Amino acid sequence: MNNLVILLAVSEHEFAKNFAEKILSLDASYSIKACFDGTKMLEILEQTSPELIFLDTQLPDQGCSHILSEIQKSGRWIPVVILADADTDDNQDIFKQYGIIDFIPKPAAPDKTAAQAHDLITHRRKRDTIKNFSLPSIMQLIEMEKRTGILWLKIGSDDCRLFFSNGKVMDIDVQGLSRTEARDAFINSVYQDRDISIEYIAHRKGKFINMSLMHVVMEASRIQDEKKAHSTETDGTGDASKENVQQLKHLLESLKEIEHYMISDSRGEILTTSVGNGRENTLNAALFLWNIGAVTGRDLHLGAPRHLICNFTSGRRLIRNYKDYVILLDLAGMVKYTVFKEKLNRHLNDLDKMNKEALL
Repeated sequence: MNNLVILLAVSEHEFAKNFAEKILSLDASYSIKACFDGTKMLEILEQTSPELIFLDTQLPDQGCSHILSEIQKSGRWIPVVILADADTDDNQDIFKQYGIIDFIPKPAAPDKTAAQAHDLITHRRKRDTIKNFSLPSIMQLIEMEKRTGILWLKIGSDDCRLFFSNGKVMDIDVQGLSRTEARDAFINSVYQDRDISIEYIAHRKGKFINMSLMHVVMEASRIQDEKKAHSTETDGTGDASKENVQQLKHLLESLKEIEHYMISDSRGEILTTSVGNGRENTLNAALFLWNIGAVTGRDLHLGAPRHLICNFTSGRRLIRNYKDYVILLDLAGMVKYTVFKEKLNRHLNDLDKMNKEALL
């Protein structure tokens, strides 16, 4: 296994020596590269991609802001911890642009700093890699649980990083694209199948994207609907499916016990709802986690693929599969819950029978 590189760009030789001794005593697999001026640091970065960087604000030759800008221009994001002197303003624009992960005031204690580095890299090694399920579901979960971290994926052959903090999207980065271009490319690719990695790591990215994660999902869903509508218009398919949804919708609207309803496909994409025609109203009323698969890791507990989560305010909710659809019902004030389920089953059976007779 290749050694994990930690780059120390510091102004004090003694600190680098003591740090290296301490962290190698914690894990001998680390490779420590130390440099004491900015030019040498940039040369090292051309040759290797460190797991972690400690950057001294008093580093000679190249300023801290210039170095962070150069890393950013390379299209990489590497966790950077700033070793800050007393005059350092932790609100500098470059820190917010880059997304540095921590400030350690000087003089820093080598043993404590080494322990922090070891904990951070150990945590990075446990990054969740998630396959074969819906990116919108992941984004909705991030917002609901108010997570902080970075979502990694591919857009075409390019790496994409979506930074989120406390459940809010902060910034997006795709090499060679402006922020607006990267945002639009991400929205257009939300429903594509690809591997996704999530790294729950603190960062100090500023807020440069004025859209919530839910709004990103809604816009992606709108684009997806337009693509489906165009495909249906050109190949003539989808009429039977639309008719089935309409039949189911009319049935649910005829039952007085139902306060609100939603009908989705098996992946949790909403097909129709009683809470408004707009996607915003719909998605504010329910958070779908569907077709997710097994538990994906210690830090992301998604559960089994039978679970659907919503935030209707009623005390009674019913989730039911019907054909290729998922029905979610808000049964506000429901008392005879079992009686209602039996009634609903009878109506659905009658609907099946009617459709079968129509085919004869």
